[in-house]
Amino acid sequence: MAMSALDVKRMKLELVKVAAARAELEFRIDERMDEINRIKEHIKVQLDKEAELQGKISEAEQAS
Repeated sequence: MAMSALDVKRMKLELVKVAAARAELEFRIDERMDEINRIKEHIKVQLDKEAELQGKISEAEQAS
């Protein structure tokens, strides 16, 4: 059963749509990964601040 030229074009159009949808999902993953990395950096800053404050607390407790 041979396909008409219109059927082939319809399938090519569908292929473009499917590829675009996949590309959009991959982009959304990249966006979320970027957000996760920013959050991890914020967590690191908070952990560093916690360690600094713990050190100051320990120094203050030993001094008194």
